[in-house]
Amino acid sequence: MNDQTIKRSCQSPHLSGLLSPDELRAAVHSGEITTVMLAVPDMMGRLKGKRLGASVFLDRMLSKAEACAYILATDVDMTPLEGFDLSGWDDGYGDLSVIPSQDTIRVLPYLPGTALIHADVTDEAGKLLEIAPRHMLRTQLDKLAALGLEVRVGLESEFALYQGNPLHAHAAGYRALQPVAFHNLDYVLDHPPALTVRSPRDSGCSRDRSSSRSTKAGSKARGAGRAGTTASRRRFRSGWGCRRPVRTPTLV
Repeated sequence: MNDQTIKRSCQSPHLSGLLSPDELRAAVHSGEITTVMLAVPDMMGRLKGKRLGASVFLDRMLSKAEACAYILATDVDMTPLEGFDLSGWDDGYGDLSVIPSQDTIRVLPYLPGTALIHADVTDEAGKLLEIAPRHMLRTQLDKLAALGLEVRVGLESEFALYQGNPLHAHAAGYRALQPVAFHNLDYVLDHPPALTVRSPRDSGCSRDRSSSRSTKAGSKARGAGRAGTTASRRRFRSGWGCRRPVRTPTLV
């Protein structure tokens, strides 16, 4: 992928929402879409699958791809589990056919040049897998429709925010984590400082070119070696003039 293709994929403001297969082809041909994420919901509702080159997907996988059956037989850490008829160490980990649902082609605004496509999974005989979450949901919706009912769902995301980073949390076994706030923040307007999003202008951070130049000159005067390294670090800090650094918490 050349620089022009990357540039076009990052500048596609008119692409949004759902696309038809023809619109996807046009976007791939123009370079606006370079990657296709083919996704299968796992047992935890997470999307698992493959990242594919968009042109390769159109040429070879628009009707079918493959994925290991273990994606529907793991725990939350993606560890293969025993006791599944679908796959396991006793009978092996075979492949499933992944059938793209062409009415779910969607542009992802937070990933430039990327389209997401949901997929169904079938067995070797081409039969939809009954334990696949997407198929189970469709089955239940069909039963409700037969009763004259239509389901409409709204999602509410809730999460807990802790200090530190994912590596430290994993090393601690996700125990004794320090929360950013010690009480429920639903509808709270006076958020803790750690949760306040500040722009460089709001936080007093401004590009101080004179400070950067003067420090750079001082660095040259000191010469190479440790003194130069120290000056370089000092230049980085003073160049932005950040007087009130904000520690950003990590979601784990």
